[in-house]
Amino acid sequence: MLCTNQLHRMIAGWSRDSSYIRQLLRPLRLRGLVASVYARQRGARKIWYLTPEGAHIAQNRQCGEDRPYPITAASAAGFLQRHTLAVNEVGLSFVKAADRQGHECGPFAWRHEISHRVRMQETQFVQSDALLHYLTTTAAFSFFIELDRASTPIEELVTKLRRYAALHNYKPTPTSLGWREYYHVFPHILVIFKEGQRASSQIGTERRMNIVQQIALADPQITSALQNGMHASFAQFDQLKEQGPLEPIFQPLSLNNDKNFINALGERPR
Repeated sequence: MLCTNQLHRMIAGWSRDSSYIRQLLRPLRLRGLVASVYARQRGARKIWYLTPEGAHIAQNRQCGEDRPYPITAASAAGFLQRHTLAVNEVGLSFVKAADRQGHECGPFAWRHEISHRVRMQETQFVQSDALLHYLTTTAAFSFFIELDRASTPIEELVTKLRRYAALHNYKPTPTSLGWREYYHVFPHILVIFKEGQRASSQIGTERRMNIVQQIALADPQITSALQNGMHASFAQFDQLKEQGPLEPIFQPLSLNNDKNFINALGERPR
């Protein structure tokens, strides 16, 4: 689910306007493969999504994710629309950075709503807002993306970090490797803080980010995971959009109270 402008930037950023994307969408819509709804926010006129038939074709050609539930007009126009579009912006910031640096991060580099069972034979899951892959000329990176829009209590975000910690600390057994079945290295957790609809200034976002960090560093399960190599960093949404993920805008969740900012790849300013 993306708005027209996001599709334009993702697929045809070389074009001055979105007319090329509209030309591509027109026959797909006539064939019933894509559909659109009007946006709930300013700056995004139409929201496009795959119809069940379009999703089926994409999955058969291995260029789309196998979703447990289809996107409908009601869900596309629903309350999660703003959240999904904001997560798309996070992904697009990496696409833009990759294009500038000669790295790889394209339309299929991120997937929404990726779930992992925290422990085998348990019903507790951790669901990431997105999983994103980024390839430089020398290394490959994976990220669990969490977007905080100040719409839920801070403790819910800390609880989610605690579940990531439990997932990270899972010890492999002869019957289950846990997260190691999917990743060679545990993905870096990027928590992006965005102003909520009721937020009056960026100071509120900074304060929320600092409070989450303080609570997380006082949690034994999270600190244990950090000691064992789990990496998590916090950044502000507006800075990510303006400066990009390769700039030092991320504050690491650090046991030694490290206040030096890094980029998404963990690099410090030179």
